[in-house]
Amino acid sequence: MFDTTPGPYTGPVPIVTHVHGAAGVGDESDGYAEAWYLPAANNIPAGYATEGTWYGFFAGKAATKFGATWGPGFATFQYPVTQRASTAWYHDHTLGMTRLNVYAGPAGFFIIRGGPEGDSAVLDSRTGLAAVLPGPAPREGDRFPPNKTYYEIPIAIQDRSFNADGSLFYPSTREFFDGVAGPFIPDTDISPIWNPEFFGNVMMVNGNTWPFQMVEQRRYRFRLLNGCQSRFLILDFSQIPGVEVWQIGNEGGFLAAPVNHTATGNQLLLGPAERRRRHRRLHERAGRHLDARHVGPDEPFGGGLPGVDFPVADPRRPAR
Repeated sequence: MFDTTPGPYTGPVPIVTHVHGAAGVGDESDGYAEAWYLPAANNIPAGYATEGTWYGFFAGKAATKFGATWGPGFATFQYPVTQRASTAWYHDHTLGMTRLNVYAGPAGFFIIRGGPEGDSAVLDSRTGLAAVLPGPAPREGDRFPPNKTYYEIPIAIQDRSFNADGSLFYPSTREFFDGVAGPFIPDTDISPIWNPEFFGNVMMVNGNTWPFQMVEQRRYRFRLLNGCQSRFLILDFSQIPGVEVWQIGNEGGFLAAPVNHTATGNQLLLGPAERRRRHRRLHERAGRHLDARHVGPDEPFGGGLPGVDFPVADPRRPAR
């Protein structure tokens, strides 16, 4: 309960990890929003809670269930990973600031391989034998920069906005979103800081702005993740002659049969947190610069066709 309108939080950053798409995970390991914890720092101001109200409860469950010990600045989770091969991802889950923490960077792929329906379960319809999927993929322990070429590539797409000095831009008031300048809590139920939605004006891929990838004339396997705050992505490959796009999986695993997106407009819709797996065949494009465009809206997506039912995203438009 507030007696006056609160100002922005400027203390240590809380965090609790959630693996989005993991199956069979106990509630003690699922990143309960109120089981967050602060860093194990020696300069936390007096009066600050160092852990969420449910941290102790789930710490006790983890100790009983699999003998894990939690302590200042950390928690130990257990993931059974018994589901079929799929593309999951991890991100922060802290109550009230999940979006802000994900925006700052703690998010990435959690790729599950093998199992009863792993890559070997994908059959070549021509021979009935196990299909040969593009590889290799990046692996733990690989050199950086790599000394080999990858043909299976994870691609996390997110939108950001930056200040002039290169730091991340964060809206400082609710007024940024819709012009509401108050009254705020406790006189209304409107927060002075939280913004219901955010659309950045810079697209990032795997943490890089305006990235590029040198490719060969062959098949690639891309694992796509929409890691945006509010933005629906519509990836458009229709302006790239000679590129075929086939979808072979979604966030739950392999599809029953590949889907030919090239035959249906060569566009792919991805909602926030949605994952897809695609084969992309590149041919007859040697030495050319190829652009994959995002033609979704700079606003909440309500369906329809780009350029008909809504204006497509404008790369020159400021954040909102």
